[in-house]
Amino acid sequence: MTNDLQREPYPISFDAVYPEQLSRITTLFRLLLAIPVLSFLYLLQGNVVVAGWVVILIRGRWPRWLFDFQVGLNRFSHRAASYFTLITDKYPAFEGPWVVSYEAEFPDRTSRWKLLFWKLIAAVPHIIILFFLSIAAGAVVFIAWWAIVFTGKFPKGLHRFVVGVIRWNARVGAYVMSLTDAFPPFSLDGDARPGDNEALSAAMGGVLTAVMVAAITVGVIAFVQYNGASDDVTVRYQAALDGTLAHDDAFEAMDSVAFNLDGGEDEFASDLIAAPRGHRLVAFNVTMLFAPGRSSLNGGTFDEGTLRLNTTRGTERAILMTVGGVVVTTPRRATADSALGAPLFAVFEVSDDARVTELRAYPSTSSGRHVAWKFE
Repeated sequence: MTNDLQREPYPISFDAVYPEQLSRITTLFRLLLAIPVLSFLYLLQGNVVVAGWVVILIRGRWPRWLFDFQVGLNRFSHRAASYFTLITDKYPAFEGPWVVSYEAEFPDRTSRWKLLFWKLIAAVPHIIILFFLSIAAGAVVFIAWWAIVFTGKFPKGLHRFVVGVIRWNARVGAYVMSLTDAFPPFSLDGDARPGDNEALSAAMGGVLTAVMVAAITVGVIAFVQYNGASDDVTVRYQAALDGTLAHDDAFEAMDSVAFNLDGGEDEFASDLIAAPRGHRLVAFNVTMLFAPGRSSLNGGTFDEGTLRLNTTRGTERAILMTVGGVVVTTPRRATADSALGAPLFAVFEVSDDARVTELRAYPSTSSGRHVAWKFE
């Protein structure tokens, strides 16, 4: 059967008549003129191919009416593509003969197992090549646009190349849709025969697919880990109290926000607040700096959960916090002066018998990410 297919022309054909003269005016406004037909195709395409696949899996063949409908839809989409890529300046016709032809031979039988997993994998090398060919064709169409606007002609060699790319894409699309089981040739030519290296292409496609899946998986894992990461810095608590922390110990960056632990006070005393019996007040100074061009990660605002203190008795939220000298109360938020950085002063109430173990700063209270200073 393979030899028979190789002797016959490929069952999917696409060709276009070379236009000796093209309209400068319609070429100049082609993008606008193509919007209605492209919008129509966007609304129409979608479920026909899936319906055909389901029928093939059940019956092993296309219903003739559904096959003809899909071919007709493909024919009109290729007419639209030809108009959009300047191959012709005649507006796409919904039916009847036209300057661009797309034909497909009706298959008596269609392979179920190829439909299930083989075709998409075998087509991967074609898809990769067509990706780069499509970029080249786009550049050619851009050059041709200028040529048509000034001369009214699409250079014949460039025209032949764009037609060949669309033809190759039409063959691969029909193969993946299961309009044919004949493997597409790696060729731009109109008289090319079915390819004879389907197994090799499938092997290459399997390897490339596995590599792409692995790369995407690694990328997703790296992205999740990066965006969910938190940073810990171990410092001496006494140095934090004295304000004598080294710069490397006190500074930690996360995305566009940098936190600098300037110091802290234990047994903090204030005329405004006082710790109840059995408790003491602990205060910290933290500076939140933003990278140039990024005002903040959370709208430039802070609340009582921006800083949290962990002790051996649990986690405490600030009973008093000021940002740039403005008291932050719940639910009210104070906006920071991101150009100069936001100086945060926070007072915590802890038990007398509790040991301070960690201070956390959150760039966004909703994300759960934080910078933590762990005290020895």
